[in-house]
Amino acid sequence: MGAAVMAANDRSESFARIVQALAGVRREIEATQARALSWGLACLVAYKFGGDPTLALSGARDQSSVLVRDISVYLAHVNFKLSHEAAGRPFNLSRPAATRAVQRIEDARDDAAFNWKLEQLELILGEEGAS
Repeated sequence: MGAAVMAANDRSESFARIVQALAGVRREIEATQARALSWGLACLVAYKFGGDPTLALSGARDQSSVLVRDISVYLAHVNFKLSHEAAGRPFNLSRPAATRAVQRIEDARDDAAFNWKLEQLELILGEEGAS
């Protein structure tokens, strides 16, 4: 194999390593953004519905923490178009658990008072048509 071919292979391998490193950076940025979004949503939801956003993010199982977590996952999925998996990850929820959280909130919207509070949050988030 000639020197030119070996140099081309080295450049190709270096390029592949750079692409792989950038993909890792992108995943880390996306995870950081999801955590920041989840914290903001949990704070907003806790303010409106009561509860502690720190407990909701920590996985606490008391009723108010679960409600804050479920609504936050719902809003991340519906208003910010995150997948169930991406919306649930900052709350340490699996994709099926996040899917159930979204479904619980969709079902709870049948209650007029609950739906009114949730619509207020959606207005704050800029999704007037989301219902």
